[in-house]
Amino acid sequence: MATRDTQTAKTPLTTSTTDQSTYGTWPPSEPAPHDPPPPSELSILIASSSPLVIGTILQFSQVAIALLFVGRLGKDELAATSLACLTANVTGWSVFQGLCSALDTLCPQAFGAGLKKVVGLHVQRMAGLYNSFTFQRLLIPNDEICRLSRDFLRILMLGGPGYAFFECGKRLLQAQGHFSAGLYTMLFCIPIHIFLTWFTVVHLHLGIKGAAISMATIHNLLPFGLAIYSHLYTTGDCWPPLTKRTFKNWMPMVKLAIPSLLMVEVECIGFELLTLLAGQMGTSELCAQTLLVTFCGFIYKIPFSLSIAASTQISERIGEGSHRRARETGKHAVYLATSFGALLVIILLAFRNQIPPLFTNDPGVADLMSSVVPTIAIFQLVDAIVGVTNGIIRGIGKQTGEVFA
Repeated sequence: MATRDTQTAKTPLTTSTTDQSTYGTWPPSEPAPHDPPPPSELSILIASSSPLVIGTILQFSQVAIALLFVGRLGKDELAATSLACLTANVTGWSVFQGLCSALDTLCPQAFGAGLKKVVGLHVQRMAGLYNSFTFQRLLIPNDEICRLSRDFLRILMLGGPGYAFFECGKRLLQAQGHFSAGLYTMLFCIPIHIFLTWFTVVHLHLGIKGAAISMATIHNLLPFGLAIYSHLYTTGDCWPPLTKRTFKNWMPMVKLAIPSLLMVEVECIGFELLTLLAGQMGTSELCAQTLLVTFCGFIYKIPFSLSIAASTQISERIGEGSHRRARETGKHAVYLATSFGALLVIILLAFRNQIPPLFTNDPGVADLMSSVVPTIAIFQLVDAIVGVTNGIIRGIGKQTGEVFA
């Protein structure tokens, strides 16, 4: 029987029957004197986070593309699409992102410890857990915007399974060091998305239903892009056969996933409540609020990508037993997040009047957005630091701390 060690921030959370004598312990972290110095943690962090930033921005740009086309149809259509995307994020996409944090901890630790089959085993378990959450619950007022939003969501939710498998697949490849997999997939899918959105919204005159059809189609294409990348650039060592082990020993993953799920949901529900309150003030206020929330989410993808890279790198260092390098990675991640947040404040304040017209040609909505941009700028500075700090917490497997924070 395997010994049960007391888990700390320095102890890998995954266990295996393949090498019980060494895995789960804390081996010496200092390299031998004759070993060449490893690359700096900062250079590794920048190299791994850069493709993640671009890929995540492209992934989130699906929402921006839909808003750019639908925003020309009218305020009701713009408000309905924005509200539908926000509601889908609260009830669907954020669930996937929250649960996925367990893979940010477990997969890199297993890969860093040399247990390659365990990496794929974790992903198989999470894929099964994800698809038990593919349902939507709507809490929006009964008006014209609600009807349009409902129609959008009924179509968009068809892309839920594809989105879930895409998030699982990204973690599988990131744990192996393939941080560009999501970027290459999005570079292939985004041009298709732009064409489909134009074709359905403008050419076929389907309105917001066309935008939803395009988004759902692309969501279901994404995992196939990862599968092609995996076939071309990986050996398959991290993907075990589907066996009974896939459906056993889920508790370590659930214990990590639930706290982060709660943390993400609390934040998203807060934005949703603010949006519903803005809807009581009028259509212009609802448009401005939903567009600002979408814009903030778009910006947050940069520190969020940095947090994923930091979490993966720290978790892998723990799996290797290199606690000194794990601490160094955490420090560099916080420094990068602070620098990005400060730069973002300057950019937002300088272009506060140029940003709103990108999303709407309604002067009332644009003026409302411009008046709130300074507050948004300060919020983004704090949000960037907090987001990366949460990634560090995920890396050491202490997701419970995120909930209380």
